Amino acid sequence: VRDIRLNMHYEKVGRWMRLNIPAGERIYHANGSDASYFLCLNPKNEYIVFCDPIYMYYRYPDMYRTYIDLRHGRVGRPAEALKGVFKARYGYTLKSNPLYGQVAGGPGNFKILFEDDMGIIFEVV
Repeated sequence: VRDIRLNMHYEKVGRWMRLNIPAGERIYHANGSDASYFLCLNPKNEYIVFCDPIYMYYRYPDMYRTYIDLRHGRVGRPAEALKGVFKARYGYTLKSNPLYGQVAGGPGNFKILFEDDMGIIFEVV
């Protein structure tokens, strides 16, 4: 049942992105598998990594560490990392990732644009 709910969630998120995020924007996503769903439903945007982030690690090990540290809430200034390292103004995370707590409870560097019971889409402001 969780898999069905998660798939429906991803579909809702991808459609929302397609309708509300400008074309050509890069979207940070906290899990490598997220982008596979989003690309099908929202091909007009760019995503950080697909399926297996080990390829990012191979070519860009420092960026990979930042990618993982963001998801786990270990980056002191996540908004700066998103804009500076990933050149991303928009992001997505499941609520189960510690990054969610930083975005939702942060010092005002984020604006939550979409939220349901499983995740959020946010803008770095």
